[in-house]
Amino acid sequence: MGLWLDPTVGESMKLNWSMWRPILEIIGDARIVDDATLEVMGSNNGCAVTAAESVAIADAVDAVAAAMPEDARLIMGGEVTTEPDDFRLHRDHRERNYTIPRDLLRKFAAFSRASQGFNVG
Repeated sequence: MGLWLDPTVGESMKLNWSMWRPILEIIGDARIVDDATLEVMGSNNGCAVTAAESVAIADAVDAVAAAMPEDARLIMGGEVTTEPDDFRLHRDHRERNYTIPRDLLRKFAAFSRASQGFNVG
């Protein structure tokens, strides 16, 4: 199950929820949107991101990705690892279930920068 990101300009992007959660943390840490908007972005209720917000999101995500090794993954909570994903369900450390590779962070940042705003949903 995943979510669609529909841009004002360009093609849609699909991410699964396990990849979206670490991106939401980056957005929240950068204080790009208010807490209520961030909460809606983390649900299936739909939410619009403005053109200015989409550029700020791209900048924040690019900054995180730039600090990561090339073959790394970002784990929810801010941990970075170069260990390959084992695709196991981590019951004791649930944050390890939410991870996104650096290359997909870069792809999302490029999408966000070019989108001129997008809808999450």
